[in-house]
Amino acid sequence: MFGILVSALNVALGFLVRGVIVKFGIMFAAWYLALELVSALVSYVPGSASITAALSAFPPSLWYFLDLMRLDIGIPLMLAAFTTRFLIRRIPFVG
Repeated sequence: MFGILVSALNVALGFLVRGVIVKFGIMFAAWYLALELVSALVSYVPGSASITAALSAFPPSLWYFLDLMRLDIGIPLMLAAFTTRFLIRRIPFVG
């Protein structure tokens, strides 16, 4: 009788250690690394002042064609799509 209880306890603890605790540790490490990577990458993104200065150098004839092609909507849309694709590929078992 005592051997059956010890065996059942051993199976339960083995499941917890292999199935729950180790997987939680791996997923937490992946989440933490992704969080730190994104916060490190944000520091490299230029500020709004440098972007405004770069865009103010465009001549009016170029602004006409940029407005005609609606790049004011297209560029943020593409950046959001690329960012979403990058983040989805970092999800385990999806990308």
